[in-house]
Amino acid sequence: MEKFLRATAWIAETPRVYGAFHLWTAVFGILAAAVSAAAVSANLRRRCRLGGQNMYMHGLIRKIDLCAGIVLIVSEIYKQLFCYYIVNDGQYDWHLFPFQLCSLPMYLCLILPWIRSEKLWAILNTFMVDFNLMGALMVFVDPSGIFSSYVTLTIHGILWHLIIIFIGLVSGLTHQADTKHLKGFTKGLPVFAAACCGALLINIAAHPYGGATMFYIDPYTPSVQLVFKDIAAVFGIAAGNIVYIFAMLLGGFVCHVCFWIFQRKSINFKI
Repeated sequence: MEKFLRATAWIAETPRVYGAFHLWTAVFGILAAAVSAAAVSANLRRRCRLGGQNMYMHGLIRKIDLCAGIVLIVSEIYKQLFCYYIVNDGQYDWHLFPFQLCSLPMYLCLILPWIRSEKLWAILNTFMVDFNLMGALMVFVDPSGIFSSYVTLTIHGILWHLIIIFIGLVSGLTHQADTKHLKGFTKGLPVFAAACCGALLINIAAHPYGGATMFYIDPYTPSVQLVFKDIAAVFGIAAGNIVYIFAMLLGGFVCHVCFWIFQRKSINFKI
């Protein structure tokens, strides 16, 4: 295994944020994900145009989620092994623990295919559409966390977030999330709150071992995110974390509004 990992440890200059590679990757990568999601969604809606086809639609979406989940977990295993053996020379870096906002789709895509409850299905899909999609898009605003001198890690980070964008768009465009009403946004909030609590507990538990920055709300370390690191520097770590959480909520709500508008235009819902 280690021999294989070293064979794929290609090194290149770390891409520059807002450089040509970043901008071209962001524009054409997101565009490719969006066009693919729109095409898949249109095909799914066309096949399920007749009424009473919710379970059939869910079945098709389950297959997409399962395939995406398998791709994500296999690539995450590769990344964890690569970082452990190659990057960190046999030391585990808790900052790489897979529980960031954009790590959760890996678990959700493996869980959703087995969900039979319509209510739970809507809750988890609403969370993915509102928060995971938003988080993946924001990564391309500041991709410093996924750009590496190791080519495979950079490719992994780019493809990982493009897959999340694709999944989120498919779910939103096929109305799997509860975007019929603006108040549907609240359905994803319990998952978001639970995820934030889990991230905070991991950060506290990992502190003696070098620390972790799950969700970038580590109570011991200032955020490294643009703007929020300046807030933490001036007003303290806690203030920076609180503002960051509210920023995630605002971003999730904006995503929800976008799909709410789309659903109003595509289907005559009563608001």
